[in-house]
Amino acid sequence: MAVVFIHGILSNGENAWVGAEGDSWPQLLHAESALSHASIYVYTYHTDLFSGNYTISDAVDDLKERFRLDAVHRYKQILFVCHSMGGIVARKFLVSREADFSEPDRTIGFFLVASPSLGSTYANWLGLLGDALGQSQAKVLKFSQSNQWLNDLDREFMNLKESGRLRIVGKELVEQHFNRKARFPFVKAIVQPISGARYFGEQFKVSESDHFSIAKPGHRSAIQHRQLCDFASRMLGIRSADLIGGGNQPALLTRTSLASTNDESQRLIDSGHRLPFILHAWNQVNGKGKLGRTWQGGAGVMTATWNYGFSLDRSEFEALGLLHIATALAVRDAIVELNPALTDVQLKWPNDVLIAGKKVAGILIEIRRDVGGKAASIGIGMNVCRVPQVKDQRDNVLPPASVFNDFADDRARELHVEKAVEAITPHLERRIKMLIDSRGLGAQRTEYEALDYSMGRVVKLLSAKGETTAKGYNRGITAQGQLVLEFAGGTRREYHSGEVTSLRAEDSPDPDEPPQVKSSPVKAIGGKQYFQIKSPMVGTFYRAEGPESPPLVQVGSHVKVGQKICLISAMKIMNVIESDVEGIVEACLVQNGQAIEFEQPLFTVQLTSATAVA
Repeated sequence: MAVVFIHGILSNGENAWVGAEGDSWPQLLHAESALSHASIYVYTYHTDLFSGNYTISDAVDDLKERFRLDAVHRYKQILFVCHSMGGIVARKFLVSREADFSEPDRTIGFFLVASPSLGSTYANWLGLLGDALGQSQAKVLKFSQSNQWLNDLDREFMNLKESGRLRIVGKELVEQHFNRKARFPFVKAIVQPISGARYFGEQFKVSESDHFSIAKPGHRSAIQHRQLCDFASRMLGIRSADLIGGGNQPALLTRTSLASTNDESQRLIDSGHRLPFILHAWNQVNGKGKLGRTWQGGAGVMTATWNYGFSLDRSEFEALGLLHIATALAVRDAIVELNPALTDVQLKWPNDVLIAGKKVAGILIEIRRDVGGKAASIGIGMNVCRVPQVKDQRDNVLPPASVFNDFADDRARELHVEKAVEAITPHLERRIKMLIDSRGLGAQRTEYEALDYSMGRVVKLLSAKGETTAKGYNRGITAQGQLVLEFAGGTRREYHSGEVTSLRAEDSPDPDEPPQVKSSPVKAIGGKQYFQIKSPMVGTFYRAEGPESPPLVQVGSHVKVGQKICLISAMKIMNVIESDVEGIVEACLVQNGQAIEFEQPLFTVQLTSATAVA
């Protein structure tokens, strides 16, 4: 993609975009990792009080030659970022040089910033000065039905846009004030919405902006800049998903507001976006959480999803089932880095991060197929500098905490959220690499247990439906990331999924291992014994370890006690299910990829041994 900045009248490519903090808009865009593949082209044409008979058409001819000499026309996506009269130059350029852009699969974008498509009444006054000085450009900007040149351009551009001969997309921003420092309610903005918001839907008025400040965002969190990044990212997604996330560095995609970063990540992956990438939303309104709860975003709260691809290599595939452990450790690492004063950052199985026993971050991991392997979407919500209100008052819902105390200044909140996203990425990638290199948790298992806030204490385990599954002493996790509970009788059991809630010191564990849901009773039919293996959890059923792998078992297979027979994705963890009996598989009762319920029958097995069945 080529992003072409074109300034307005009486300005130039250097000064038109520089904000009060000294950073120019092209520089801000160049620093965005998500758009690292975009080439930034700043165009300057001759325009001042003494430019005389140098017309807009002359500027268009100059732009055409520079496009040819600098090979800008070779890009499949060209985005014009135009302030004021720059939008007129760009539209005239496209209308007059349509044939140069007629190559198939090309997209032309217009990000128009206070650009007077129909002229400006302010230019009517400027035109008087232009007449006196012989400045021809100001005459073109006059807002009048008699401005035949501008009216013709408006009609020609509209016809071209609607014809479908070229793929043209756009966004229009307009200013709020004539002058934001000296406000006069009776003085209208230089570019009125009727002129500056004409061609594209969802036009936007930039709060507290005037005709000049609107083109000088000055910092990354400015709404104009965030909208430009979002628009450019969407343009890339239209025709060139391969440009996003090139190499091994994850691209950062930012959205103003989303229902769920995990859901939008799934949509992007399904539409062909290259992995890896990070999707960050400044506001999330319906983020996913455990047990039907949601993680809400907003000022001071980070909501983002890290998306990575995994091959079907055994070490990478096995790492998928341990991502919840590695991610929790990575988030904890990032929090300590962000605020070294915190000394009590702990973990709660399977995927929560706590500060002094209060929840500061939650994790939701979703695995889906991708070309050549699996795609993992690692959703993370973190209270960076705001403690949200929690309406759910159930005993198992922890009170919230935040990494920092709240800031009164919105800009300070945004900066700290940005730092949180930046801090998590290297820790997460390091932890994932450790999983793959170690072919398992390795030393991360010991680290996790040392940070587990309920280690050694009596805990209650809740099912996906919120029902109590068991009460026992927390004895850490297995090499596969499963929770280990010990009961009063000394027996231990491993759990694939659930939510841990700490109990009071005086509470006691279950007297012994609670009854296991394995299957229905053995049935005798025609002298043969049949047994149904049931699901121990709610989740998604998978017959094979990968999309190209054969089923673990099929009708006619001979299975033994403890043999791996299927996988169930539950609480976003890939769980291995083993056979309780020895026999011949008579029937598989569910489909691959099917959502299943607790205790739902999975297989019917004809028993071939005298193995006792509890």
